[in-house]
Amino acid sequence: MLGEEKLRTIEEITNQLIGHPESEPFRLPIDWKLFGWKDYPELIPHPMDLGSIKRRVQRKEYRSESEWVEDVNQVFDNCRAYFQDYSKTAKFGTSVEAFWHKALERHAGLKSLLEKEASKKEVLKELGEICRNKAGSLDKVVELIKGQAPAAVKTNSEEVVVNFETVPLAMLKNLRRQARTFA
Repeated sequence: MLGEEKLRTIEEITNQLIGHPESEPFRLPIDWKLFGWKDYPELIPHPMDLGSIKRRVQRKEYRSESEWVEDVNQVFDNCRAYFQDYSKTAKFGTSVEAFWHKALERHAGLKSLLEKEASKKEVLKELGEICRNKAGSLDKVVELIKGQAPAAVKTNSEEVVVNFETVPLAMLKNLRRQARTFA
């Protein structure tokens, strides 16, 4: 369970996120039925919003700071997964996420959690570069993920979608190591 001081810190940051002028799309759960986004539940298996995070903070449901960070990350990961980079919502997500990172950096105890997140992004970036530059490596990586984290892979007749956000960092590092050896 989080101590009172840590709880106050994450509550303060959560309130700052909700108060950010560009956080409006992330304050409430996405009503995908209202918008007619039938693919939303398939592409976003773990919906999350700032209002739900605030309620969890107020109810003292978070057992650790990293659990709270995972939920806030999920908001922005979902935004990147569903919205096109050029969309207004994606731009708002990028802006609010940058604001959030600065807020974490101001709190020494939370800064290490941000560094762990950066590590995952770096692994994903390098893995993406390997897949782009080595013929056939993408298919091999997808097959490895299917074997180790089948829930992260969704297929239909036209495409394969991998939700890398649900793949643990340790597994991604192992995939990167294996991908480096692909001919």
